[in-house]
Amino acid sequence: MPQPAGQSRRVAALRLLASPPTGDEIADKGYINQREVQRQRAHEVEALYRGDAIFPA
Repeated sequence: MPQPAGQSRRVAALRLLASPPTGDEIADKGYINQREVQRQRAHEVEALYRGDAIFPA
């Protein structure tokens, strides 16, 4: 199996959310608006960086 080329291509941690993206979190083209998610779900982002996440083995 090929190894990822850089850190931007690997998942460092994962946090599952109870609710899907809504409203402004979804851009007009259908992708996730990261800035809006960070603003509206600041507590979830903080928890991810605090270590409350699933880490790959």
